[in-house]
Amino acid sequence: MTKIKEILERLGITAQNTLFTLAFFTGTIFTYFEIDLYRLTFIPIYIPLLIWTFSGLAFTPVFRKKLPKYLITHIKKGHLFYQFIFNTLAWGGIVLYLFMWLNFHFAGRQQFKAELRSIEDGNYWERHERDPYPYRVVNYKGINKTLIFSQDTFAYELYTVTVVLRKGLFGFDIIESKTLSK
Repeated sequence: MTKIKEILERLGITAQNTLFTLAFFTGTIFTYFEIDLYRLTFIPIYIPLLIWTFSGLAFTPVFRKKLPKYLITHIKKGHLFYQFIFNTLAWGGIVLYLFMWLNFHFAGRQQFKAELRSIEDGNYWERHERDPYPYRVVNYKGINKTLIFSQDTFAYELYTVTVVLRKGLFGFDIIESKTLSK
């Protein structure tokens, strides 16, 4: 047991460094998964960005001078800036994902339909994909949203999108299903 402790101390691995490293990667991964929830939620883009940024800002004084040692080894000036970036990626990503996840998974049970007119259309190409994903941009309650459909969706000359929605926990409508029609 003491040999393991010696090795960990020599490498600079502490419980604090491990916690912050896990928080950083968790927040970054949650931010990636939050994008899928955002695509299925009618929410203005500034709300997730504000939650993400202000969460990082709120955690900066809480964890003041608590960056992992390996991140501040060569950083002398601008320490607070790097701490804000770190906290935004770590804690902001976690808080934002929890907000979007709760809104999505604790939505009301009552479904309602909306017929939305396409204001823009095109094809979205993924890397290494042979066929594009058709998309339509629609406006719902003043929010422009890009809806991406599966590759096998016939999208030509179809400019109306029928969406089945539910009211999210925080009042932002979530998309249950979407279909194209004339």
